[in-house]
Amino acid sequence: MLVQVWQLSVIAIILNNAAVGIVTSFFLRSLNSILKTFASALELMFTAVLSWIIFGIPIDWWTAAAIALVIYATYMYAQNPVVNRGRLDVEKGSSSQQEEEMLVISEIKTSL
Repeated sequence: MLVQVWQLSVIAIILNNAAVGIVTSFFLRSLNSILKTFASALELMFTAVLSWIIFGIPIDWWTAAAIALVIYATYMYAQNPVVNRGRLDVEKGSSSQQEEEMLVISEIKTSL
């Protein structure tokens, strides 16, 4: 029974999805949560289109509407994207972190 499942196209898809997962994990480390959501939606859209191309699985109206919605949302987000400020990768107790804390404290005192 498993012999019927292990065809060349199935193995290629498994290897492709494994590679996509590994690359995506490295890629998404630096993105904010909004971009991660868009990446997930785009991945599902491409999966539906590639399933239609490779396997001949028909795309129904609901899938087409979802694809159109994802494309429109991506276009809208591209017009005014959120700026990712990044993370602070400073060890606790280091002099640069202490200087940053002192700067924040002095800014708070001056604002009062």
